[in-house]
Amino acid sequence: MSHRISSLLAALRPIRAGLHPEHDAEAHFHELRTAVLDRTWLGLIVLAAIGVPISLSRASYTGWLDIYSLHIAIGALVFIGYAIRQRLSLA
Repeated sequence: MSHRISSLLAALRPIRAGLHPEHDAEAHFHELRTAVLDRTWLGLIVLAAIGVPISLSRASYTGWLDIYSLHIAIGALVFIGYAIRQRLSLA
């Protein structure tokens, strides 16, 4: 985990003018974008892993509502998106 944090911090370091050629700046931007997207996907996974079961636990009190089906579908889409995130285009 500390390796992921250190790589994220390294990607977030600002580019100093004149020290990096343009291709290095482009590579740095790609690393930054990848790090931010990975952290976003991870946050969505945590939210779905916690939120969907909590939402479904209310069904015993309220009966099954259509919104619970929507929560399951959104949670499934998040997990599928996380699983295939490497294949998704960043463009």
